[in-house]
Amino acid sequence: MTQIKDPNYRNPFQITKEHLENYIGDEIKRCNQDIFRSVCMLEHTFGYNIYRQIDGFINFAKANNISEFQIKTTLLHDLGGALNSDTLMLPRVSEYGDHSTIKKLDESELKTHI
Repeated sequence: MTQIKDPNYRNPFQITKEHLENYIGDEIKRCNQDIFRSVCMLEHTFGYNIYRQIDGFINFAKANNISEFQIKTTLLHDLGGALNSDTLMLPRVSEYGDHSTIKKLDESELKTHI
């Protein structure tokens, strides 16, 4: 297992899990889904960058007074695509990675991050 030694490193999986719990956790549970599995499916379907994109979207939304309803709608759209393994779907959060506070990792650092 590769350890990332940067003391400012934030675990992208855990951050995404927290975002889902905070905004759409009730909906996920109501549909008998698991939040951990939901995050795994997001990465499986859309790739590792989905973590930065979701975090960036949340940061952008908070900074620009985007309503909680709009945040939930966006996250549910993207999660729905992930749970259906819809690799042709474009996530709504796809262009928000630049607003993320998650460090951008290169491919060599992606050994284990869960």
